[in-house]
Amino acid sequence: MINKFYKKIAIILLASISYSLMAIEEGQKVENFRLFDHYGNSHELFYYDDAKALVFLVQGNGCPFARNASGRFHELKDMYSQKGATFFMLNSNLQDNRDNITEEAMEFGYKLPILIDKTQLIGESLKITRTGEVFVLDPKTWQIVYTGALDDRLTYENQKEQASKHFLKDALDSIVNNLPVEKPSTKSLGCLINFPEERN
Repeated sequence: MINKFYKKIAIILLASISYSLMAIEEGQKVENFRLFDHYGNSHELFYYDDAKALVFLVQGNGCPFARNASGRFHELKDMYSQKGATFFMLNSNLQDNRDNITEEAMEFGYKLPILIDKTQLIGESLKITRTGEVFVLDPKTWQIVYTGALDDRLTYENQKEQASKHFLKDALDSIVNNLPVEKPSTKSLGCLINFPEERN
């Protein structure tokens, strides 16, 4: 019997499996930007140049992959913020706005600032494709040092009780210990973000 989780993703992801976009690239350099979060606070990327790492989860209202990843993302925030990493969510969905993002955050217990990319300029420049994917920036170089899945708990067909591979955690362990990330990219799963301007 298809469980509730997969009933929700069936329609959302049906068209997304064959739809291909340019993905975030590890080693890609990121330019400075400023965005407001759902609390109304302004965040400038280069302000966080003293962080050990900047860690982002791409959030989107209604996406079960992003919702499912958020709990484990918050757990990693609790573990690594004391080691110098700073965590954010980033929303580049045209259909989402501050009010309904705030409602989603309250309903699902998101405690992190959700940066709202209402013009999609940041999402396009970062080559974001899906909600639910994560990426990590090194403030020393402003390069992406990890991009992909948080772990291997979810696939389009199955959901494990426990992850056996912890991609983001492994990357953060390397970063806080000043070591190169051994696996800087993995395949990310999630709900596709529509970028109309990108196709014009």
